[in-house]
Amino acid sequence: MIRGIYTAASAMMVQMGQQDVIGNNLANLNTAGFKKDHAAFRARLDKAMYRVASPQNGQSATMTQLGMISAGATIDQISSSYSQGELRQTDNPLDLGLKGQGFLAVKTEQGVAYTRNGACKIDEQSRLVNGSGHAILGQGGEIYLPGKGKVQIGEDGAITVDGTLVDHLRLVNVNDPLGQLQKRGDSYYYLVSGSEEAATELSVQQGFLESSTVNPIQEMVSMITAMRTYEGSQRALSSQDEVLGRAVNDIARL
Repeated sequence: MIRGIYTAASAMMVQMGQQDVIGNNLANLNTAGFKKDHAAFRARLDKAMYRVASPQNGQSATMTQLGMISAGATIDQISSSYSQGELRQTDNPLDLGLKGQGFLAVKTEQGVAYTRNGACKIDEQSRLVNGSGHAILGQGGEIYLPGKGKVQIGEDGAITVDGTLVDHLRLVNVNDPLGQLQKRGDSYYYLVSGSEEAATELSVQQGFLESSTVNPIQEMVSMITAMRTYEGSQRALSSQDEVLGRAVNDIARL
């Protein structure tokens, strides 16, 4: 009976976490380069079940394992889907749409971050920065664009101003992004293990932005499913609590 309460409560907690993930996806529906998150679940508190046979002919009782039983589930991890988003034309020469596998490198207060959000601008120091004011990194460090000349960015990341080469974008890739990168907000990923390498299957599309990979219809369906599952688990918990109350208050009187 208590096991049933724990199981129902864990199911409610899982669906609350699922709702948080879906809500974050929907909030970033229009964020350039955003990769949708999804939650992975696992069973918790697994216990073995046994069948106990009564002693016979002077022999001791025997136990036969029947299998495992779980006391509920929990969110194991939240990971991103790195599928390619649709490229949307903006005609802004400082917008960088990424096509293929890889990231832009950005200098932040926490170190080098990686992002697919290529919405850029020039700050008061003539640096190429993103919407958060963090410098986009090139092969030589921070990228400075002198004067007001025509900026051209090639598919290989080469940056020229009025035909003069200024720098190359630092385009990087990670062999196992699911295992080596950690998302920490602002569409930034940080390397927690392994090392970066030059992106060989990535091209830059000037005047484009990569759309988020969030499908609003799918997310709304998932949100409704999570809500219905939460409500069902809540009813199951209430029923378990009611039965437990009767066992304590009614049966105990007999």
